[in-house]
Amino acid sequence: MESYKSVIFLVLFQLLLIVGCSGQVTYYVNGTSGNDANDGLSSASAWKTIQKSFNTATPGSIVYISGGIYNEQPEMNVSGTAGNPIVFSAATGESVILDGSSMGGNTMISIMDQSHIRVRNLTVRNLVRNFAVGILVETSENGRVDDIQFKNITVTNINWTNDPTVMPGYENNSNPFLIYGKGITQANAISSVVVDSCEIFNNITGYSENLTFNGNVDGAVISNSKIHHNKNIGICIAGNYNACSVPEFDHARNVHVYGNTVYNNISQAATSAGIYVDGGHKVTIERNSTSHNGVGIEIGCERDGLTDSCIVRDNIVFDNLDWGIGIGGYDSGTSGQVLYTKVSNNTLYMNTVNNSGMGEFYMPKASHCSFTNNIIYTSGQNIFYTFDAIDPQTDNVFDYNCWYSPVNDPSTVTVNYRGETISSLSAFQSATGFESHSLYGNPQFNNPAVVSPDFRLMESSPCIDTGDPFYNLSAGETDFGELQRIYNNRIDIGAYEFRGPAATGELFGKNKFLIYPNPCKQNVFIQGIEDGTSIKVTNIFGQNVSEGNYTSSGYDISNIVEGIYFVTLIINEREQNTVKLLVRRN
Repeated sequence: MESYKSVIFLVLFQLLLIVGCSGQVTYYVNGTSGNDANDGLSSASAWKTIQKSFNTATPGSIVYISGGIYNEQPEMNVSGTAGNPIVFSAATGESVILDGSSMGGNTMISIMDQSHIRVRNLTVRNLVRNFAVGILVETSENGRVDDIQFKNITVTNINWTNDPTVMPGYENNSNPFLIYGKGITQANAISSVVVDSCEIFNNITGYSENLTFNGNVDGAVISNSKIHHNKNIGICIAGNYNACSVPEFDHARNVHVYGNTVYNNISQAATSAGIYVDGGHKVTIERNSTSHNGVGIEIGCERDGLTDSCIVRDNIVFDNLDWGIGIGGYDSGTSGQVLYTKVSNNTLYMNTVNNSGMGEFYMPKASHCSFTNNIIYTSGQNIFYTFDAIDPQTDNVFDYNCWYSPVNDPSTVTVNYRGETISSLSAFQSATGFESHSLYGNPQFNNPAVVSPDFRLMESSPCIDTGDPFYNLSAGETDFGELQRIYNNRIDIGAYEFRGPAATGELFGKNKFLIYPNPCKQNVFIQGIEDGTSIKVTNIFGQNVSEGNYTSSGYDISNIVEGIYFVTLIINEREQNTVKLLVRRN
């Protein structure tokens, strides 16, 4: 009984933290019945406009916006403080739409040099003009932005034209969601920006992208979002474009892109990636699904300068038009190149839908990069890689990959290598010294040939326990399904780690069970299971740290050190579903 009390106390404590010990001011906006001359402190005395709340809200306050269509283009003129952000949100269960159909300005929501802001549960739509912007976060040269979070935001129909068939020129652009750092020192960077659980779709952007981080941006997260059916690049992390006048800081950096679904982002004017790093530094791209774009994931460098220290891991990349994953600057007339980038444990599947002749992986101007533990399953063209005959292209590593083509003949597969055609894995190994530990074989996916393919491995897959035995696992790294990345002591090839065949009569089907509290420091509870159910807790390396039986008082994890773990149920002597658990001691 005491355990349940402690859980209730923890929930109340967390709510208290959200509200704030000194009490939280709540403001209200109602576009129908409100008046900006009101005090905004109750639904009966609500303000009329969102702009009024953007002018007046105080640190630690929350602004609830009543449902409706708001023909506004508000500019943020207030900041929260550290630990006391200002929250702007649609009222619970209501739909708030900022509509630009009748508006004259170029930007729907503007945030410049403001910090500690939360924007939630809004739709931004219908601004059609050249250089239209849906949401803009920027700094002046001497300003600063810190701690801005967007959650459950929808951005649609932010277009340079309403005609999707018009061929754009370089001067034709719109930006549905733009983070633009003009600050001239490290202290003037845009930092701690989160875009989570958002949807960006049906935008006609010309030569611009849909979600862009450019210039002096240091620290951002793009997570759990859907970016789809747009007329150019989905997500772009950019640098070298003079957004910041100081070259040293003119790079979006330390950006984490994870858990997103990116599809149908196609430009008729250029090859458009679902996820694109162009001049960014230290960008991690993991556990994303990217499909039906021009390219799945591209780490490039179009301008003079570098893209470096990026990680692309545990992604599913399939059915893209030209190729799956690419690394390198492509223009021999610039100094732009990619350095020190690692591509590991991705699943690439049939990525030359338009028969481009490029194959699954493309490498132009790149050095000190690695491509390991990946599944490369070609289209009917049977082309695995294309290497441009462009320098520099040195000190790169290709190994521990699984090759397969649907004709199932390793002697007919092709690599385009610096101007010559190499047929067969063995010929490629001999000619380059690459892939010395790689294999050719059917990876045996559960069900790849469906609209929503299942790329988990079958029990007989040759990819199980055949990845790099010296793979350096990063803290917190998981497979595509957010399960431990190494199971049974050696990493698998591809985006999924095999954990055993699916059990018949599985308790929760394919759904994960509910575990709470999470994070946890003492007793963890699991919804809907019986006393006596066997539980196993493993660390990120797949090593057991605790085993036992569940009781109504929960499962005691107080002897486990702080970190990331995985809780697995054992039912009828078979492992069932697994859920990630964060153990914290403070």
